[in-house]
Amino acid sequence: MGSPLAVVYISLGSNIERVANTRAGVAALRAHYGDLVLSSVYESESIGFAGGSFYNMVIGLQTAEPPDRVLVSDPSREMADILT
Repeated sequence: MGSPLAVVYISLGSNIERVANTRAGVAALRAHYGDLVLSSVYESESIGFAGGSFYNMVIGLQTAEPPDRVLVSDPSREMADILT
C-alpha cells in the first residue's frame, strides 16, 4: 500500500517576466503532480525594496512526497532543480 496523499498549498509569485514565469511554474507543477487547484492571480506591489509589482497565486495539489521534497523557499533555485 502506498503513502497516503497529503493536500499541499504552494504560494507562487514573480515580479520578473511575471506572465511567463507564472505560467512556467504552473506548467512545471502540473507536469510533476498532475491535477492542480489554482486560485485567481493577484497583482501586488513590491514591499521593502524597489521593484516591479508581483503576480501571486496559490496552487493546491495532492502528493505522497515528504515535505522536504515539496516545500521550497529558495527563489534562486531553478524549477527544474526543485522538481528533480
